[in-house]
Amino acid sequence: FVDICTPPCFHADQIIAACRAGVHVFCEKPLVTSSAGFHQVKQAADASGRTVFTVNNWKYAPIFAKTVELAAAGCIGQVESVSLSVLRPPNAGGGASDWRRQPEVAGGGILLDHGWHHLYLVLAIINQTPESVSAEMEFAETGGSSLEQTVDLRLRFPGAEAQLHLTWRASSRRNFGQVIGNQGTISINDDHLILSRYDAAPVRYDFLEALSHGSQHLEWMKPVIEGFWQEVCDASVRGANLEEARWCVHLTRLAYQSYKEGSRPIPIIGQIG
Repeated sequence: FVDICTPPCFHADQIIAACRAGVHVFCEKPLVTSSAGFHQVKQAADASGRTVFTVNNWKYAPIFAKTVELAAAGCIGQVESVSLSVLRPPNAGGGASDWRRQPEVAGGGILLDHGWHHLYLVLAIINQTPESVSAEMEFAETGGSSLEQTVDLRLRFPGAEAQLHLTWRASSRRNFGQVIGNQGTISINDDHLILSRYDAAPVRYDFLEALSHGSQHLEWMKPVIEGFWQEVCDASVRGANLEEARWCVHLTRLAYQSYKEGSRPIPIIGQIG
């Protein structure tokens, strides 16, 4: 297999080349930056019978894994809303070349970067098919950057809604959020969460590492690699991760469309991207 960890603009061509060479692909997020790129990658994966797998490691962060577990177990009843916030200061990441501030290399701003992770997290927590997406965006006040610095995104589901607030304009690093159900709330606070049921005393869960601590999170990688290896070895489960990436690509594209059309809700109709 090959491990692709180049900036996003290179991913599609490198994935396709790897598939044509007959090797499996383990690729950093975002898998690709456009729906067209995704279709090309999917065709190459299908034609070669190879696994294409995105490093969607945030769902294996212990605090989010616990959140999904509690929600799925019905600990707060039916999930009605999810709100997740990501605060990062300017100039966060991008390596020595600072590629995150180069539109033709990055392919998008914070929505494509941090937003990618939080879209698949929301889908895992709510576990429904979204019906519409809308987004408001803010861009750099100077320099004429075409990359979004702040995003407020809303997803509507048949019985719930989700809101994401993402910014590269914060004074500090922090992650927090809430999952509200009809029987209680899960409060996410960077390095701990609190389960508050309406009929019981709150329960606090502490975690060794805060979500905002660094950007590598090596301890989250073991289950990612295990998932990749399972898809490599078992063709019957191959493609599950690629389907997750398809949703991230599609919802991101619709969010950009919403912003360009005055932040109106864009319906999600029929087959995704």
